Formats: sequence, C-alpha cells, structure tokens
Amino acid sequence: MIYHELNPWSIPDWETHVADYRRIEKEVGADELPIIVTEYGCMEDCGEPAAMFQYINAIENTGTWANMAFWRLANNLNDTCADDNSPNSNWWLYRKYAELEGQRLQTEVKALNKNLLYDSDWRLTYQGLAVLSDDKDSLNIICTGSKNKRSIVIHNLDSTNLGQKVTVRVEAVYYSGLGGVVSEPTVLRQFSLQTTSHQLRLNIPGTDSNAVYFVRVIPYDEKAETIVNRNIPKRYEFEKGKLLGDSYTYDSAYATTGEQKGLVGGFEKDGDGVRLTFSVPCSGQYDLKIIYGKGNDSPGQPQARDYAVAKMRLDGQEQSLSLENTIKSEYTSLKTVTADLSAGLHTIELSHGQGTFVLDSMILAPHSDSTEICVLPDSKDGSAFLAVADADGFYRLETDACGEAAIDGAQITLGENETVYLRRGLNEIRFADAATVCRLTKSEQPLLRHNVALPSI
Repeated sequence: MIYHELNPWSIPDWETHVADYRRIEKEVGADELPIIVTEYGCMEDCGEPAAMFQYINAIENTGTWANMAFWRLANNLNDTCADDNSPNSNWWLYRKYAELEGQRLQTEVKALNKNLLYDSDWRLTYQGLAVLSDDKDSLNIICTGSKNKRSIVIHNLDSTNLGQKVTVRVEAVYYSGLGGVVSEPTVLRQFSLQTTSHQLRLNIPGTDSNAVYFVRVIPYDEKAETIVNRNIPKRYEFEKGKLLGDSYTYDSAYATTGEQKGLVGGFEKDGDGVRLTFSVPCSGQYDLKIIYGKGNDSPGQPQARDYAVAKMRLDGQEQSLSLENTIKSEYTSLKTVTADLSAGLHTIELSHGQGTFVLDSMILAPHSDSTEICVLPDSKDGSAFLAVADADGFYRLETDACGEAAIDGAQITLGENETVYLRRGLNEIRFADAATVCRLTKSEQPLLRHNVALPSI
C-alpha cells in the first residue's frame, strides 16, 4: 500500500492514518500489507532537521517505510546536502539515524504543562528516539530541540550492560539554512557519572527549537575527556529585530526558523534594513552565522544572478558583506563573519547595498581555531572512514594503518606523516585493513608527493 503524507497535519496524523488503514484491512479481510509512504515532508519542513525528525519518529512508531519528498533542487539528496558534496544540518540527522542499530526503546514525553509540548500547529515538538545496542553496552538517543528547558530520563539501567558508572556525550546540530554547510556537530557535554537507582537523568542544554541533539551513553571510559561547553551557540531571529526603512517580515513556503513570520525582506534601497541586538556571555572571538537568501529577483536580467552586497554595521563599524546567489530568495544559505567581541550587548545592522536579499536568523557561536577535521567511522570492520573537509586542500593524515589505501577511489601508499589532498565536503578513506586511528588536520605547508590522492574529474 502506497500513499503520500504532504499535509501540514501529516506529522500528528501519521499514526492515525496507519491505524485507520489497518482497520480497513481487517474489515475487508485483506492480508496486512507493507505501507510505503512514497512522499513525506511539506516544503516548509524539508531540510530542517527538527521537523524531519518528527517524521522519522512517526515512521518508526508505525513500522512503515517512507521516502522524502522532492520539492526543490536536484542533486542535493532532497535537501540533505548543502551543495554537490557538503553536508548540511539535515544530513547529520539522517547520518545519525542511519547509524542506529539494536533495540528501539519505549519513549514517553511528559510535561508539567501539556501546552509546553506543542507549537502553534499542535505538533509534538519535543520527541526522542532511543536505541540500545544488541550487546546492551551502548545507548544512542536522538531528540529534538525545544524553546523550553527539558531533560531525558533513562530507566531500567540494570537491564543493560552499561554498568553503574557511565560516560555520556551530548552533541547538537543547528539548522543553518538549506544551503548552509555544517562540517560537524557541536559538542555540548562529555562527562562520566555514577548512576543511582538504575536511573539516569540528563539535562539537555540550550533552547533552540530548530536543533537536533545526539546523546550517547557507554560504560565508563577513563580516557574520555571531560567537556563542559558553557558558551553554546544561540540563535537570534532577524524578524524580532528593529525593521528599518521599508523592510518587512513575511512567511515562506520553505524552511525557516522562529515563531513569527520567518523572513525579513524588502532590502530594495538605501535605508532598508534590520537592526538586531545580541548578547555575548564572555569576551572572545565569535562566528556570526547569518542565514540569508539571495535569488534571481529580476528574470531575464543577467545581473540578477550575481551576488548581493549588504552593508553591515557591527557595533557601528561598517563593512560590506557579499552574499552569494542562492538561486531563489527563500533557498537559504549561510554567511559567516568572525569578530572579536567583548562580554555584554552588541548590535548588528544589515541593510541594502547592492541587489536584494532576505534574512532568516543569526547563530552566535564561539570561533574555533582547531585544525582537526571531523572523521566518521564508515564500516563495521574499521577499514573505512568518512572525512569532512572545510575546503579543498592538503591535510595531514595520522593513522595506525599501513600499506595501501584509497581516498575517493584514488590509490595511495601510506607512509609516516602522510599528506593527502581532500576535496571540500565528504571524502571516503578506505584502508586495506582495519584502523583504530584515522585523524586528519589541516596542513599549512603541504608536501606534494607522488602518492597524493587527487580527486577524480
């Protein structure tokens, strides 16, 4: 049995529709058929991980199969890629979901006030999916963000092999526009603790409704570093800022953030803009991640396909900000500005400079100078990894593997202090044998050698 779920009410009604169809099967005496929802996800949901997780949860709760709807651009895996090869925030949701193996656990959502669980269209916004590995020694949880404080309570730990002392890691991925590259999740917490009464309560930091959180619980690991991120990313909505000139807010048919009308537009002439006040918890270097859209606003005019220029005033200091074309105004992407900011209140003002653009939200996040890039295990036997590079270039490979290897199919011979070439985005690294170490760091002085892996053309 196949059908579509493309209604704004599809998420809360998913289980009702499945139950209704199963009832009809019994009434007519038909055998129970597999259900495949051949298209799911409204345009305003696709690409936004917190919304898409609610569909995933409905799929899992009903034992159905389903395919994401194709609304927008070709060659971006239905809004799970930022470009031809780079992951966006939604990619990380489906990657983590694909990694889940084992027994799905029963979950229940509780609140002191039931109204806190729902947003304006009555979707159950705070949801979780938990899976215990087959050997019962690791527990993986995916949950959505929420505008309210929330926690996860794990019961019956005595029925697992986790032990009384466990190590916990909490990561988050923040929606950064449909075309915004997200190279790795943000680590929020990593700690070890003693469980009590076969129960574990975990407070999930942050109140971003457009984020998804990944929690992993394993037996106590004495080598695990304790991480307490007290300066977690925070989202600010441009539509809540002060509108300048003839700028205005409006709703979009595509994914946006915030509870009000999601976008600010009308940057048509000098003086049209928006001013946003934000707070910095402690002095340091920060990334201002601006989610914007810049489309072909004048059909038939070649200059409409060019970039736009925004006048940006950060605490009164003006500079020009180039915003690359995103094909359509509401196909949002990400522009990052790095600045040294003191603790306290700051203002950012974006206004018309050249062309037109729209603004969604801004994520304030501490800037990282780390040269190490994200590497994911990509096979059960430990022979394959997936490296996520910020840019085309040379990277230093550290591994305990030896002999032959391949990067995106290009063969190399491993040696000490190997320097390899990676393309922007996802790169498959495959060793002849299992490796317990595969670490990559940016190389400032690359060594161009005969065994450097170049991307295929």
